[in-house]
Amino acid sequence: MARAPRKRPPLDAAREAELAQSLAAATDDGLKQALLHLGREVLRRTP
Repeated sequence: MARAPRKRPPLDAAREAELAQSLAAATDDGLKQALLHLGREVLRRTP
């Protein structure tokens, strides 16, 4: 029987806001979205 995929842990709202604020000046939407995704994944793996 196959296991269900794990749910990703939620991000801390303050850390999420800090990440978004640090990328607020980025003008390239594609790059900004990629960096947000990468940043969220890093935050999920960082204690």
